[in-house]
Amino acid sequence: MLSRDTLYLLKQLFESIIKNETYSECLRQRLNSKSRFSSYKAFKAIDKNRNGFIGIEDFKELLNENGFYACQKELLGLMNRFDKNQDGRISYNEFVEEIRPAFSGKSM
Repeated sequence: MLSRDTLYLLKQLFESIIKNETYSECLRQRLNSKSRFSSYKAFKAIDKNRNGFIGIEDFKELLNENGFYACQKELLGLMNRFDKNQDGRISYNEFVEEIRPAFSGKSM
């Protein structure tokens, strides 16, 4: 049996995860509903060295250019989120899989 404190912390964790995922899904839907948005162009814009993959330095550069300075741990978390096969680089298909809305239809 878990202690009351442990159960409370687990509840807080699950609530936080659900809120973050809900917010992320809303952003995915908004992004993909833009008529001029192209996932291919977005991928190409991030892939600065034009090697067909996005790496951790590409993410770092994109974020820095937009005023967000992520630490190495945050960048690794972002890579882990996108890099489905864990080969250290993000293919176009992996990129699209992560930015495409999970649900079609109305926003959450």
